[in-house]
Amino acid sequence: TIVPDVKTMLHDAEADFGAEVRKDTNPVFAKRAELVATEAAYESFRRKNGIDWLAEPERNPVLASGILFTIFILETVANSGFFSATHPGGLLGAIFEAAGISLINLTVGFALGIGPLRYIRLPSAFWKGSMAIVAIALIALAVTFNFFAAHYRDAFSQISPDAENFILQSSQAALQALLTRKYELLGFQSYLMVLVGLVVVTYATYKGMSWLDPFPGYGALYKRYQARLQEYISLIDALIRNLQDRKDQAILELRESITDIRRRDEEYGTIVSERAR
Repeated sequence: TIVPDVKTMLHDAEADFGAEVRKDTNPVFAKRAELVATEAAYESFRRKNGIDWLAEPERNPVLASGILFTIFILETVANSGFFSATHPGGLLGAIFEAAGISLINLTVGFALGIGPLRYIRLPSAFWKGSMAIVAIALIALAVTFNFFAAHYRDAFSQISPDAENFILQSSQAALQALLTRKYELLGFQSYLMVLVGLVVVTYATYKGMSWLDPFPGYGALYKRYQARLQEYISLIDALIRNLQDRKDQAILELRESITDIRRRDEEYGTIVSERAR
């Protein structure tokens, strides 16, 4: 009686396995078609723009953001030291001034890196020309702003702290000095302040360029391709595990049948000996 049961069980297991394979075929084909389309777009973009490198977006945005924040704090502390010697509000007033300068330096540098210095690599002459103009403008803005900040610091020592509208007068004096004397500052600390600011701008520019892939659009397309590839691989792995579970269940049932046959074989020997006795 066991042999027909085993044959039936094997037939059912094979049928279930085949049915599961056929059922899983449709989602596999759909996901595969989506992957092929994404891969074709990815390869077409590489050929069209002559790209022969893998995309290099920022691997750890959280760490990069932490580094930028740390630089913001360090520059704020450094500029506070520069400003506190001449600022009428002392260290507290200098901190607010320094924080504003640091924020502007980081913003301008990051915008320069993630914007024009990336888009200038596009093959279009329009993009190259327009982005070159924007890049030059941002670089000039960064240099001018840091010299203005240094002149602003120098103006604190030239205007009486008790003067009415002290900040406004200092700003006007700094702007006048920037227009007339341009890069001539009063002391070494003012030049050092400009140097620190430009170093911060340079690093922020680098992080802006490396935040995404240097070639515009390539990093996003690469991430989309990798996401589709991982989805396809995950689907295949899940389906394979499901089939393995079905196979293991059939093998388990076969082993139970083998155990039953061996038990009955032992019982048969005992029955024969008892019958003979």
